[in-house]
Amino acid sequence: TTFQFDNELPRLPLPSIEDTLANLDRSVKGCEFTPEEWTAFEAAREEAKTALIKAQEVLKARDAANEDNYLGVWWEEYAYLRNRYPNVVNTNVFAIRDSDFVASEEDGCGEKPAPVLADPVERAALVALEVMEFRRYLAKELLPVDKFIGKPMCMRQYHKFFSTRVPGQECDRMHISEPKDVDEVHFMVRGQSFFVKMRPSKESDKTINFQETVAAIRYAIDALKDKGECQVGVLTSAERTKWATAWEKLVAHNDENNAILQRILNAATTICIDLDEDSKIETIDQGILQASHFQSTNRWYDRSVLKMVSANGIATENGDHSSMDAIVMASVPTDAQIMWGKGFLKKGGDKVPASGGFKAADTVVLGVFDVSDEVKTMIAEAIVALEEV
Repeated sequence: TTFQFDNELPRLPLPSIEDTLANLDRSVKGCEFTPEEWTAFEAAREEAKTALIKAQEVLKARDAANEDNYLGVWWEEYAYLRNRYPNVVNTNVFAIRDSDFVASEEDGCGEKPAPVLADPVERAALVALEVMEFRRYLAKELLPVDKFIGKPMCMRQYHKFFSTRVPGQECDRMHISEPKDVDEVHFMVRGQSFFVKMRPSKESDKTINFQETVAAIRYAIDALKDKGECQVGVLTSAERTKWATAWEKLVAHNDENNAILQRILNAATTICIDLDEDSKIETIDQGILQASHFQSTNRWYDRSVLKMVSANGIATENGDHSSMDAIVMASVPTDAQIMWGKGFLKKGGDKVPASGGFKAADTVVLGVFDVSDEVKTMIAEAIVALEEV
């Protein structure tokens, strides 16, 4: 099973100061330093040795506290969560699905778009079902254990797969949802939010089918068409303290804003559907722009699993990987979801009609933010800042 070896893996070893300095010496052995540079290196080495002695005492205390990874907590906090830079242009991972492109006759490169479903709503429905199927893999521990030279690797990061970064004034935090508890998907269209209950019952892994998901998305889009554009999502691209302040103001403004934010945190993923004609992706370069910072008002960059679908059905990926390694987030899960989606379509899963008693309205919850003038000003500033970057 997915997590069967996690309690058997050895603890992360704590190297001695002598070994650390020896590794440092070996790493610079081949450097062509001038005599002055070697003198500066030796001085820096001695200064580092003093700092290492203090750090080693702290690490020994953590090691004695029976922590299996003395480095992980620090790395997550200081490399990511305390970082105040905008995460979308500094730490987020983004990718395109090369399976959505085929080689053009002119140059043989994968520059011709060929999405498995060209209708953006249908493609978004397929992406939602792919994510929910991967949720089932994790909840049932069906995902094979990663191995290196025949030895099992740690799979604990997959416990954090459904996570969302929450802004804080000095340090952000990660909201983590257990796979077994996830039953909704958060969608965004023109920045407006809505939620589709993919699992009618948490007691069952059964999800609504493809045609039902499509009907739910179309119902929500129609219900939101008179609401105009919402730009709250662009705040997730802002400097983290500014976003934290805006979050606090949204919550203080009314209970509905807080309810929407909490619902976003508990959803399996966010799927952003770009319906405008200018969001069509014709080249891989355009796909990369959509996956990174394009259409930023229709994004939620704090999500560890963020999906985007263009107006012509091209699917791209983005995600904050504070809670897990980038390779964990962007490699195996994406490949598994793509393979399942292709198999689903090949078997005709998209042709199964909606059940007779299905009502889209019973499956959808709209989430319309009430934005104060003060937050609108912060949104405008965030748009300008992102354009400058």
